Amino acid sequence: MNRKFLLTSATAMALLTSPALAQDEGFYIGVGGGINFTHGSDINGNGFSSDFDRNPGFVGTGTLGYKYSNGFRNELELGYRGNDVDKIANATANGKTHAYSAMVNLLFDLDITDTNFDTYIGGGAGGALIRQSKVGAVQGTTLDDSDFTFAYQGIAG
Repeated sequence: MNRKFLLTSATAMALLTSPALAQDEGFYIGVGGGINFTHGSDINGNGFSSDFDRNPGFVGTGTLGYKYSNGFRNELELGYRGNDVDKIANATANGKTHAYSAMVNLLFDLDITDTNFDTYIGGGAGGALIRQSKVGAVQGTTLDDSDFTFAYQGIAG
């Protein structure tokens, strides 16, 4: 559940972030923001099992990185993603899912266009704290839970 959430979020984020400013070599910082799309998830525990869907939400990241003259970049990325819960087992629901992540990314600048647009590919790995807040379909019955999990992402831009 959490890996699908983060992978989808990271993919949407990678498509909406701006690359490091063109430079030969050195440190850089970056910020990104966009829309976060997620897959449905399954809830299992204490004899209860159900699925729930979330609406698109906000994603924001900040990066600190280093660009090498050979086209490689490595960076530390801190991110936040938030989505409202839409349905649980096809019933209207409410609540929120928050994800706080820390990733180490390795990117390669492809330099295949002769324009102001940079092209790059890469990947990252790290961890994420996923928090479900007041998730419920029945008035008065809610789920509040959190979990720290391994996270990974593919990046293209």
